[in-house]
Amino acid sequence: MDPSTDNNTYPQFKAREATVLKKKPFIPSLPNKRVEREEFNRKMKLREAELEQQRQHIKEMQAEKEQKERAKCRKLALTREATVLKKKPFIPSLPNKRVEREEFNRKMKLREAELEQQRQHIKEMQAEKEQKERAKCRKLALS
Repeated sequence: MDPSTDNNTYPQFKAREATVLKKKPFIPSLPNKRVEREEFNRKMKLREAELEQQRQHIKEMQAEKEQKERAKCRKLALTREATVLKKKPFIPSLPNKRVEREEFNRKMKLREAELEQQRQHIKEMQAEKEQKERAKCRKLALS
């Protein structure tokens, strides 16, 4: 078939007015890099300021903690007497018989020995505790 004779199979060409010639040419809008960079810099400065504030806060907390530890160590460094248990003194009435007196004296010696052992144990415990605290303070001072 001849294309010039059959008009139904091919679309007809319809010419329009050339509007492109009358319009202004298309100019793509490039992003304003200076404005974007300023915005980025502003955000970075804010972030850095926040981080610096957090670092400063952490340093202050650490300094305060160290100051408390040093004060505690100074307090421990002071020499103190060991505390002794204070009880009412035992004042018995003296027995009349010689056998009772010997028994009484024996019991009193045992009691005194017991109290001395308790005092010695308390002193040892306190000395051990102070040594541990001083060792801790030395570690803090070295670090």
